[in-house]
Amino acid sequence: MIFAGYWTLGLKVGDTPDLRVIAVTSDFTGESEKDAVLLSELTALAEFDGVGYTPYDCAGVSITYDSGSHEMRIDFDSGNGDEFGTTVFAGTDPVYGFLVVVYVDGIDDVLVGFTTDGAGANSSGEAMGLSIPAGGWIFSGEA
Repeated sequence: MIFAGYWTLGLKVGDTPDLRVIAVTSDFTGESEKDAVLLSELTALAEFDGVGYTPYDCAGVSITYDSGSHEMRIDFDSGNGDEFGTTVFAGTDPVYGFLVVVYVDGIDDVLVGFTTDGAGANSSGEAMGLSIPAGGWIFSGEA
């Protein structure tokens, strides 16, 4: 799902926005609030609360083609599989989905997209990472 905020950014080729990924639980209301532009406009963020969890700063994002699923995937991958923390414990509720934002200040972050791919993650004292389909976020093609 792509939020209205994505279209307000006016990003151009070569821009390098500060992307962050936030793990959310099933109380997240964003799926019904697609016209929201800013993080502060969501009724309920419902961020994952497992001890050791931190939102992921996407400085090391790569995009690869996965031949098994025949899709482009965004790999939020530091190489260690610890994008959301090296020792993350189970939260009150399991992860329902992942919210991508352009970081501004933690309140007025611009909403970009949301996916439930990877849902059900509930770490048990291990590293916690993520790889999701690029879908409509990034268009890739060959001439």
